[in-house]
Amino acid sequence: MADPIPIHRKARRKANTHQVHQPGLFDTHPMARRGDHDSSHQAADAHQASGRADSERQTALRLVKRYPGLTSKLLAEKSGIDRHVLARRLPELADRGLIEKVKQPGKHLTWRPL
Repeated sequence: MADPIPIHRKARRKANTHQVHQPGLFDTHPMARRGDHDSSHQAADAHQASGRADSERQTALRLVKRYPGLTSKLLAEKSGIDRHVLARRLPELADRGLIEKVKQPGKHLTWRPL
């Protein structure tokens, strides 16, 4: 019986399985997860090299210092910065020991400077 998928589609499908990130290729920063596709790691490398990531971190740190105890959503509303950008940069600042996250029972996660 003939195979229902043309051979060229099989080859393309098989080729796409090799786009998954290979550990060790782009592991210089935490901006992309280990299991992300190579294109995600390349985009993260470009974002870091452009200086935008550092600029976003500096802006996030200034916001937390100016408005301590707010959630990332409220910080975004006060600044006009996309909440998802802050949600990525705030944990990086906490990992560097510049801010801390505070979670009180029954309340949202907030951020404070150290």
